[in-house]
Amino acid sequence: LLNLIPFAACYCPERGKYLAETHTITVVPSLTTWSLIAPKAIASPTVLVVGSSRIGGEIGILPHTISEAIMVADTFTDTDISTDTIVLLEDEATVHTVIAYLSQADLIYFAAHGEYAPGDPAASFLELADGPLRVADILPLKLKATTVILNACETNRGLLRGNEMMGLVRAFLYAGAQSVIATHWPIDDAAGHRLMAHFMEAIRHGELPTTALRAAQCAMIHGSQEKYRHPFFWGGQQMVGRIH
Repeated sequence: LLNLIPFAACYCPERGKYLAETHTITVVPSLTTWSLIAPKAIASPTVLVVGSSRIGGEIGILPHTISEAIMVADTFTDTDISTDTIVLLEDEATVHTVIAYLSQADLIYFAAHGEYAPGDPAASFLELADGPLRVADILPLKLKATTVILNACETNRGLLRGNEMMGLVRAFLYAGAQSVIATHWPIDDAAGHRLMAHFMEAIRHGELPTTALRAAQCAMIHGSQEKYRHPFFWGGQQMVGRIH
């Protein structure tokens, strides 16, 4: 049940600060998952960026996802961080094409609609151009990614099974990813875009994903727009897996 707690948004009244302001947080789902995650060191990663604005098959419902995906791709293209950046937007982002590239990427970024299926966690999915990319599609893959970023709704949800929870995060970890950044609840499209802009700015300045997430959350907390200081807009994102 601890997995359901958005630790970054926990508030300390004595200090007057959120946990994200004082700590860099990474959650390990279980010792079983920890034993399956092999540390990886990548000097110049191949980056896969996937952007889809569809919900229920209708394009354009999430207007910020495509601009967000382009922003992410530009960050890696315009710096020496990546040797190769693969960008799949809208109709290019079919299930078959995305699966084909997933195993080649060292860093994977999804800006898309995600949906949690409480009755059947294996049916939870990310919506792509021609249909859902489901947990069952991800589990058999052999991934080499150090980090998978799922900037979509409720990607860190799952159904308790023993000491594990099945969902999109566990699927990517079991498939070989070292860590996953995912969300606890349905995210606001504009706020998600804003948070990831801060995240990518930190990456551009050399931060690792786990410290970049904290930097982005702190930027939201202390930002000029009071609306986005509320934990609803930044507290749902969480790093799961190994620290790197």
